[in-house]
Amino acid sequence: MRQRHAEWCLALAERAEPELTGPAQMAWFARLEAEIDNLRAAHAWALGRHDAATALRLGSALERFWLTRGDLGEGRRWLEQALALEATGAPATRTKALAVLAVIAYFQRDYQTATVSGEAALAGGRALNDPATVGAALSVLANLADAAGDRRRASALYAEALGHARLAGNRRWTSQIVNLLGLLAWRQG
Repeated sequence: MRQRHAEWCLALAERAEPELTGPAQMAWFARLEAEIDNLRAAHAWALGRHDAATALRLGSALERFWLTRGDLGEGRRWLEQALALEATGAPATRTKALAVLAVIAYFQRDYQTATVSGEAALAGGRALNDPATVGAALSVLANLADAAGDRRRASALYAEALGHARLAGNRRWTSQIVNLLGLLAWRQG
């Protein structure tokens, strides 16, 4: 029964993932908020069974939920616990989780973890030829370069990330990177 419960929670989280940036996002945020105890139980069960795949997919799918809700600590804990279960497994699942961890760590101003996770996600995304993950990792690394004052490197990383966003066909993400490039150019005068 717990396996079926975890499967239901994972399906809910993965169904919600693209909706959290769409026109029905408020309804999806409310639904996830209403199911947070179920999601927590499913995550804990997956960890207890050493089911890294379920725990990683669940934590990664909720990235926008963690960021918008402001509970970065819980999202980070979920990802770090799942990543600690095994060093191997489905490379795409681990790579995505590393990219999400990098984003969360960046927003927590833990630049060391963001850098390590971002670089690992970038390497994994390149190995998998996954433009979405490569672009996400490049974006985080660009944010880190900008925060460190290295605007030349930030600009180059954003430009490369933009190419991957376009390749992935993600218009929202493409517009965000164009905006970041514009802000960077504005700050450079």
